[in-house]
Amino acid sequence: MTWHAGGVALALVGAVLLPRGARAQDAMALSVTPGFDIGRWLGPTDKVRLRLSAMPGPDQGRLAVIASESDLTALFDVVGDELVLRPAVRALPSGESNLAVYLVTPDRKWELITRIPVKVLSPDGYEVAKATPRLAISNKGQLAQGNGGGAPGSPPSNFQDFAGTAGLQTTHVRNGWAVSSQANMVAASNIEEALRFGELHDSAPKADLADYLVTVDRGALRLSMGHVSYGSQRHLIDGFASRGLGADVRFGAVRVGLAAMNGSSIVGWSNPFGLASADHRVVSGTLGLELIPSQPGRIAIDATVLNGSVLPRPGYTQGVVNDAEESRGVGFRLRASDPGERVTVEAGFARSRFDNPEDPTLAQGETLVPVASASRNARYLQLAVGILRNAAITSSLQTSLAATWRHERVDPLYRSVATATRADVLDNVVGLTASLGRLAMQATHGRSRDNLAELASLLTTRTRVSTIAASLPVAALVRKESAWLPMLTWQANWTHQAGDTVPENSGFTASHVPDQVSRNQTIGLEWQGDGWRAGYGYNHSFQDNRQPGRELADFANLAHTASIAYTPVSSLDLTLDFGLESADNVEVTTSLTTTRIGGGVDWRVTRSSTIGIGYTTTRTADAPRARALSTYSSSRMASVLACTTRVKRGT
Repeated sequence: MTWHAGGVALALVGAVLLPRGARAQDAMALSVTPGFDIGRWLGPTDKVRLRLSAMPGPDQGRLAVIASESDLTALFDVVGDELVLRPAVRALPSGESNLAVYLVTPDRKWELITRIPVKVLSPDGYEVAKATPRLAISNKGQLAQGNGGGAPGSPPSNFQDFAGTAGLQTTHVRNGWAVSSQANMVAASNIEEALRFGELHDSAPKADLADYLVTVDRGALRLSMGHVSYGSQRHLIDGFASRGLGADVRFGAVRVGLAAMNGSSIVGWSNPFGLASADHRVVSGTLGLELIPSQPGRIAIDATVLNGSVLPRPGYTQGVVNDAEESRGVGFRLRASDPGERVTVEAGFARSRFDNPEDPTLAQGETLVPVASASRNARYLQLAVGILRNAAITSSLQTSLAATWRHERVDPLYRSVATATRADVLDNVVGLTASLGRLAMQATHGRSRDNLAELASLLTTRTRVSTIAASLPVAALVRKESAWLPMLTWQANWTHQAGDTVPENSGFTASHVPDQVSRNQTIGLEWQGDGWRAGYGYNHSFQDNRQPGRELADFANLAHTASIAYTPVSSLDLTLDFGLESADNVEVTTSLTTTRIGGGVDWRVTRSSTIGIGYTTTRTADAPRARALSTYSSSRMASVLACTTRVKRGT
């Protein structure tokens, strides 16, 4: 016999419809099992059945069924020893969730009996169907500007510029297929801030497509269209990002990848696939092999081929390529490690043939000397060794130590159109990473030189770079935890770049041969407490020129920064920051001082929207110390960022 629950009365399923012999049943002995295949996706007409071992007696309480914090008890019918959700009711949320079945005792205690996983298709039949739009609107403006002193300042310029970004992300999954997409648009009221102003100038649209990407996944297959990134060969194609098409598929231990992309990064609505011009295109393929399939990453080999051609066209974030360029090459990469990954090795080799084809645009009717094609090599080797791993010094103190070494050589005239590689250079770098308790340290030293062909008419430059960094919670020193004890960080860098001798027949003098030492030191303090955080930073850098005739061409920079943030409630963040910077030119004895004070408010109005407001005042003073006329200028600028809104929607 079947009863249909309705209204408030049938929210008490177990209290009203009970077998009389169940009154003595122990609540802990109740069990509920799924009457459906929990591994199958349920459609809108599929019944959801919950099988009961017995109905609870009136003295035990009632049953309740909860899904995603919603009480669905009243939507279940009692059919024999089962609870059946009416198929006409779309009560269960789409996607994967749990049905929690509780026993609500007479004294209103909720005792969990079981949680049953359930997977429900969306109304359109998707296992996953999500759409997340985003919108951000900002205003940047200068409210006031002042000039003082004897030097003329820039003319007053008060402005209010608006900008906005809009985006949409979607995900759809059905029958093993997964399709994801994302697209972003950028708009600006000031034409000079439009995405393609550098390319189209006043003809650039104020609202433009910034990027888009569509991916299709099916098991080990992935197809991509839009703004894709491809390549892991350091000297051939390494993370080359542009608009195009890509594919990646795995067959057990074998991986095959293919990509065809535009020769430069592009935006806008035209050329949607990025492959409109065969002379401005990069095509690459990779074959990867795991030599020990049962242990991925133990020993892997990749082979990559590249065929690229670029025209003298600008990318929206870069300048114009001076002439047409072509390169074809092949590269190999080996990665290996021991079972415990204490020792890891990575090595790579690439050979590229580079050519400058005839370019009528560059020639402009003149006769140019053709550039000969050149095939050159590049190689690198990296070694990392974990010497100590959490070695115990005392019962409460551990230490770790690791060492790295990198060797890299790129032949003179080596070039690939798909990666920015510095040619004609030899690098060797060693490094140590150590920890002692909560003290962490890292140090590196590198040596490099160019002019590997040792041509007498070229300048040979040698560079030495040393860096050391450390971080330590002060609380670890005093062995006392307190929000007033900061995290201390320190970093120092020393660089010496010097030329060997004056090149023959170069027209250089000794003053043209570099001999420069640069020193940079940074100290940071960070505090964090309950609802607040603060920080202080100190940076000092000095550039010391030592070549004959330029001993006084030195520069010194000093910067102090401080910030504090306070969160009075979970939805509100208040920030205040301060900066004081000075830049000294020793040769002409001038000093430029910049003072900046700013603040901001971020208010999360809802879970999907935020309003942010920021204000900044900047004052700049130029104080020549060795001139008869003292000059001074100052400026103030304020900026406001408002109505930053993100809207999320799931289907």
